[in-house]
Amino acid sequence: LHDVESIRLLIEAGGADPHEPIERRMYRAAGGSKDEIKFGRTPLSLAACLGETESTRTMMNVFGRVLSSKQQARRQAPLLRKQPESYFSNIECGEKEKVDTSIQVALVSSLFLGWRDSKSEITAEDDNTHPLNRLSSSLTLFKKGVLLDEASFALLKSSIASNELHLDSVIPAEIYRYDAAYNQHNIADFKRRNRGFTYHDRLISDWSVTLLTVQEILPSKEVMYCSWAKEHLNKEQTVANAKATQNIHKLCSDECQLLVEDTTLVVHRSILAAKSAKFAAAIRFSMLNHDVDNNSGAVRVHVDLSLKMTRFLLQHCYHGSILGGLSPHPLICCQELLELALIAEEYLCPSLSLECEMRLLSAEPYVCQCWHCCHSLQTDLTIRDRHKMVSVDSNNVDEDSISRVSGVCSLRVNGPSRLITAESAIDILAVSQQVDIFEHKHSITAQKIDSRGEASTDKTVYQKPFVVAKSYAIKTILQNFGTVLKTDSYLSQFHAALTDMENSDNTEDVPMNEDDMSLLLLQTCLDDLVDFPLGDRADKYREPSLAVDHKSSETENGSGSAKASRI
Repeated sequence: LHDVESIRLLIEAGGADPHEPIERRMYRAAGGSKDEIKFGRTPLSLAACLGETESTRTMMNVFGRVLSSKQQARRQAPLLRKQPESYFSNIECGEKEKVDTSIQVALVSSLFLGWRDSKSEITAEDDNTHPLNRLSSSLTLFKKGVLLDEASFALLKSSIASNELHLDSVIPAEIYRYDAAYNQHNIADFKRRNRGFTYHDRLISDWSVTLLTVQEILPSKEVMYCSWAKEHLNKEQTVANAKATQNIHKLCSDECQLLVEDTTLVVHRSILAAKSAKFAAAIRFSMLNHDVDNNSGAVRVHVDLSLKMTRFLLQHCYHGSILGGLSPHPLICCQELLELALIAEEYLCPSLSLECEMRLLSAEPYVCQCWHCCHSLQTDLTIRDRHKMVSVDSNNVDEDSISRVSGVCSLRVNGPSRLITAESAIDILAVSQQVDIFEHKHSITAQKIDSRGEASTDKTVYQKPFVVAKSYAIKTILQNFGTVLKTDSYLSQFHAALTDMENSDNTEDVPMNEDDMSLLLLQTCLDDLVDFPLGDRADKYREPSLAVDHKSSETENGSGSAKASRI
C-alpha cells in the first residue's frame, strides 16, 4: 500500500478493484493492526485506515477512470449492442452501489479511528499510523466530492458516542420535530370593542392590534407572513379598537420614542420593557435623566441598530413573531436570523433568540409564529400559573406598566432545516460560540420522526440557546465537508486565522496551511459528536414547570442594566 505506482499499474493493467472485499489474512500481510484488519474490508478502506493518503487518492482517481472506460467499452462491445438500455443501467447501478458502499465504509472507518486515536494518549513513532494521517485520508475522500450519507452519519455518531464502531449495524436516518413555548403579553384592564374580533382574539391580541397602527414598523402586506395581520391590517374596526376613546389615555401615556438612524419610531415602553431587560433599563435611565421629547413629552431612547433589525425586534416584541420581510434567499435569511440572535442576546430578549433558532431549524422558515399562527395557545391559566408567569417579568416591568402575561404560545417546527446548509453552517457555529455563554431560560424539545411521519415517544429537552442549531450545523459540515471547504464563510475564517497568526507575538505558533485548518475543523466536529445533542446521549425530557401541550414555557426576560440611554 506504500507503492503508489504499483497500485496504479495493478488497477490499470491488472484489473485490480480497490472496492472488492478481500480476505482477512491479506490484511495481516499488508501490516494492518487489529483494528485495521477489522475495519479495512477493501483495499480502499485499508489504505484509509492506515493513513495512506496518496494511496487512497490514487485508488479513487485511477479506478474512477478505469471503471468509466470499462462501462463505455461494454456499451460498444459488438456482442452487447443489441441489449436494451436497462441491461447496461442495471449493471452500472450495481457497480455504483458497490463503489459507494466501499467509499462510505472507508470514510466512516478512517473518521472513527482518527478521532479515537486522537483521544488516546499515544505517540506513534510511525507517521503512517498517526491519527492526523487517518483524518487526512478522510479529508482526501471529502475533497474528491464524497458526501457522508445519512446512514453513515448516524453510524459514525453512534460509534463515537459508544467508542466502538460496528460497521454491520443498520441505523436509520433521523429527522426531528422541535417544540418550544413563549409567554404572550396583553394590555391590563384594556377596554375592548367586540366588533370584528372573536372572544379568543380579544383575550390575547391587544399588542398585536396596537402594532397594526404603528405603520413605521410593519412590513408591506405582500411580504407579510401572518394571516391574522393581513386580514385586519386595513379593517377600519381594527384601528378603531386600538384607538378607542376610552383607551387613548392609557396608550398615549405609555408612548416612548426610539431614535434609530435618522428615524423616530413611536412605540410603547411597557411591552418593550416586558420583552427586553435592556430596553427596560434604558427606558428607566432616560426617565431618570429626563431625556424626553419637548413637544410630546415622550421618553427618548437611542438605539444603535439598523432600522431593518430594529423593525424585526419590535415586531417580535409586539406580536411574538417577525411579521415578514426576511430575505427570500436562504443564505441571506440565515445571516439575518443570526444577526437577530446576537441582538437578542444583547437586548436580553430570550424569546427572540428562541424564534431565531426555531426558524433556523424549520423546513418552512417563512411562516408566522405569533399567538394566532402558532401550534397551540393556552389562555385559560390558573391564578397560580398567572402569578408564576407574571413573577418572571417582575424584574423588568414597572408597577405602572400596562403589559401583563396573558397566555402561552406553543411553537412546533419540523425538519430538515431549509436554512442550515453547507454555505451557512460555519456562521452558525461561530454565532453559537457567542450566545451559549448566556444563562437565560431557553428551552427546545426534540422528538424523532419515523419514516411514517409519526413522532417517537422519547423526547429530549435543551435549555441553552443554539445548542440544537449548532448540532445541526455540525451534522451539515460533516456530511458536506468538501463543499464547506469551498464556501466563503470557511475561506473567510481561514484567512482571518492566518492574519491572527501573522500578527501574533507568540513565536511558538506553528504556521498553518489550508489542510491544517481543514483537519482542525474536522477534528473539532468529531469531538462534538461525543456529546451530540440530537442523540441517545442527550438529557431525557423533563416535564416543564408549567405544562402546556407537553411543551416548556420560556422566561421572557433576563436582567441587565444600562449606564446610558444609548443602547
